[in-house]
Amino acid sequence: MKFLAATLLIFAIFHASGADQKPYDKQHWERTNQLCSRLLRTPQEARDLIAQKKFDDDANEAMHCVIRCTGIVSGTYDDERGTVMEMMEVQAQGKTGFAEFRSAAEECYGGFGPEDYGDDWCKKSYLYFKCDWKAWVQHVKKVE
Repeated sequence: MKFLAATLLIFAIFHASGADQKPYDKQHWERTNQLCSRLLRTPQEARDLIAQKKFDDDANEAMHCVIRCTGIVSGTYDDERGTVMEMMEVQAQGKTGFAEFRSAAEECYGGFGPEDYGDDWCKKSYLYFKCDWKAWVQHVKKVE
C-alpha cells in the first residue's frame, strides 16, 4: 500500500507542477486509467464499464476508486478541492464552451454533499466526475 501511495504521489506532483500544460490525448487517459486499474487491482467488469464509458449511478466502489486515481494522477481532481478547474481549462484548449462547462459542473456539485459520500473519498470523486462528464459532453466542443 505504501508503494501505491508513493507512486500516486510522484505522478500527482509531476502533473501538478505544470510540466504538462497541454491537453492530454486519448492515449494518455487510457494509459493513466490502465495504470490505476492495475495498481488498484480492479476487477475486469469495472474495467470494461470504464472502457465503454458506462458511468451510471450503480457504479461500484472499484470503478469509483479508478476514477479517483485517474483524476489525481492526471491532476484534474484533488480530494480537498474537487475538480481542478485550471487543469480542465487546459484540457479545453482549442475547444469552445469551457465557461458553460464550468458553470454547469459547479451547479451540479451543489446537488450533493458529505451526507451522500460520508468518508468514502472514492465515491466523492465519482460524484464530481459524473458532474464533470455530463457538463463536458454538453458544453465543450471542438472548434470547427
